[in-house]
Amino acid sequence: MKKRTGAASFYIVAISTLLFTIIAMSFAAVVISELSRTVNSDLSQSAYDSALAGIEDAKIAITNYQRCLDQGYSAASSISLASTVSCEEIIYYMEHPDCDMVGHILNRIPKGEQTEVLVQETSTISGNSTNDMEQAYTCVKISKKNPDYRGTIPAGEISRLVPLRVSNADGAKSIRIKWYSSENRKQSGLNLNTLTNGYLGFPKANAASDPPIMSVQLIQTAQDFTLDELSVSHITSGVYGTSDSGLITLVPTNIKSDQHIRKTAQNYLDVTSNNSIMSGDATNFVTANSKVAKNLPVLVNCGEPGATGQDAEFSCSVSIQIPRPVSTSSGDDTRNPNTFMLVLSIPYGQPDTDFAVEVCTDTNCQTANRLSFLNQLNVDSTGRANDLYRRVEARVENIADDAIIPRFAMQLTNEDTSLEKLVTYPGL
Repeated sequence: MKKRTGAASFYIVAISTLLFTIIAMSFAAVVISELSRTVNSDLSQSAYDSALAGIEDAKIAITNYQRCLDQGYSAASSISLASTVSCEEIIYYMEHPDCDMVGHILNRIPKGEQTEVLVQETSTISGNSTNDMEQAYTCVKISKKNPDYRGTIPAGEISRLVPLRVSNADGAKSIRIKWYSSENRKQSGLNLNTLTNGYLGFPKANAASDPPIMSVQLIQTAQDFTLDELSVSHITSGVYGTSDSGLITLVPTNIKSDQHIRKTAQNYLDVTSNNSIMSGDATNFVTANSKVAKNLPVLVNCGEPGATGQDAEFSCSVSIQIPRPVSTSSGDDTRNPNTFMLVLSIPYGQPDTDFAVEVCTDTNCQTANRLSFLNQLNVDSTGRANDLYRRVEARVENIADDAIIPRFAMQLTNEDTSLEKLVTYPGL
């Protein structure tokens, strides 16, 4: 009987020990996993910070490049062995982009070398500067030509002026507007307007839709023009009419392209097929200024980004054919590049809305026919912390001093104050 009791005690102790061991090992595994996750999170954030440091250095490099151009310098034919970097060499690096171009322009990478740029860290230990995570940006490229112009209309700002500085403004035949990105959707969700009994009214201000209604105003002129031509449109029987301005209102809907029907008899909407607005349509930039034409809102089929028939990044996408400027002859699209622009507006001032604008040489703005934007630079920066890398892309405005355009000229701050003259500039 005693032997059996001793054996039972042994088994109880052994099983208890095994259970405690398993629990201890599980707890240790959880602690190690959380510690690893914390370390990786810190490394990821540090790598991201390193990439942002590369973007900030790129902004300085762009400023130095623009300053050299303003002073009349041109690109050097080769790089010297001098310890300083000349304006000619800065322009050379910008025109021959590689991963080390920013480090070379700022003289943080010796000439002729290819290496990363260390990012200095500040440790709380004794207040000493350290680099325990070996932070650095390993590659920063600046592209001077982009296939589109990107920006954001923040909630409450309502409108954004977009200068169309493209590689060949005279060859532009259409534009494509994309808005409400997948990131916007994460913040506020998607609640598309639906067409009921052939009628769609504008939503009330407290029920603005996601994606938002978008208004697109075109402003353009020929090389020589008079101010009164900005309010003139000429409707002709040809493919193009002429107009120096026009306003189209785009209303999101979930109606599919094969269900599109025209409702021009009503004063509310004009649904077009394939999300394309051509010069011959009842509502376009030419008819927008006509006193006899109906300037109707246009429905745009919007949906899940990346879904069949939808843009990969934005919920809404529509192409609009551009008329000839006033005072140009048939086949002549000569434009004044300083007056070629759009004003994009979300009439209800919400929600935050990302957008992209493309300019094309065909009438339906296909990807293969896009022109390059010159007034926005793309910065692609890769940062590192130990052996973990993060990559960040950013857009930087590149507007020369003689091309700065005022955002607005006057404002009334409240009912009790007089009208104030105020000029603000985008990007400043």
